[in-house]
Amino acid sequence: MVDFTRCLNCGKEFALSAGSEATKPEKCPSCGGRIIPITDEITSTEKNKISAKVWYDDGVYLTESNKYEKALQSYNKSLTFDVNDPNIWNKKCYILNKLAKYDEAIIAGNIGIKLAPNDPMLWENLRDAYIGANNREKADECSKRIRIICPECGENLKEGTIKCDQCESNVNETQLNFTRCLNCGKEFALPAGSEATKTGKCPSCGGRIITDEDTENRIRNPWISTVFSLFFIGWGQWYNGQTWDGLKLFGLWVFLYLLVIRSGIPTIAGILMLILWIYGMFNAYKTADTINKRKESFSGKSVLFWLPLALIVLFILGVFLYVVFG
Repeated sequence: MVDFTRCLNCGKEFALSAGSEATKPEKCPSCGGRIIPITDEITSTEKNKISAKVWYDDGVYLTESNKYEKALQSYNKSLTFDVNDPNIWNKKCYILNKLAKYDEAIIAGNIGIKLAPNDPMLWENLRDAYIGANNREKADECSKRIRIICPECGENLKEGTIKCDQCESNVNETQLNFTRCLNCGKEFALPAGSEATKTGKCPSCGGRIITDEDTENRIRNPWISTVFSLFFIGWGQWYNGQTWDGLKLFGLWVFLYLLVIRSGIPTIAGILMLILWIYGMFNAYKTADTINKRKESFSGKSVLFWLPLALIVLFILGVFLYVVFG
């Protein structure tokens, strides 16, 4: 005898013998989801779960395609079928952050937290929403819930945990350094003598990590970036790690300089050069400040940061040789 079944998770249909291994536990042989006989009536709750998952998967696909507005619509439709799924609220919070709708993201994140108070991804997205809304106090509260991980297996731990449930290793918080990666933004509690603490590299992405005791100026100093841009256009951007932004400013400034010395519009080109120079300083300051507020990642100075310094050294050396040897 053959039972015709369908998986509620992946939607695939199978013809299984009545006594088969898959039929007994009612698990899909493809994905492990629940299977039901096709002849059975599906309850309204099951229909809603299926519809919610379809729209959720559609939202995930649109998110990966960077179609955030359409993804938000899909997540909203998914919630109309299953309003109690914290994963959907988590994705909605993430998308609203991408769209800079931080007040709405905070609402979505808090609803998700009520449904899954120990989900580190929800706390992370809610933290980002508070950062976007310039509420650092609330953001720091969220950070405390996501930054503690087991130094042995990487399992997320609750605040105050002294023993990891996953690998059963002891975790003494008094011997941990609370750090944050400047590149990916993730926060960790790492043992003082761990390899990541010694090298200063993020265990997740390899970027630079700093401790809670580091001041914001240890990340990027807005005034230093402004001074660099004053002496050499694009230098402040390279100090902030923005290679292409600095190159664009430098290339445009060179183009305007050529117009000044070779065209019939030196005055206009000169004014544009001055405006561009001022913009470069303003942009460098603003970007450094944005990095310090954790709204933009920083993985280190650009390789071009040393170019202006090398040119300055060569210029000074040339002047010295000219003066000495005439």
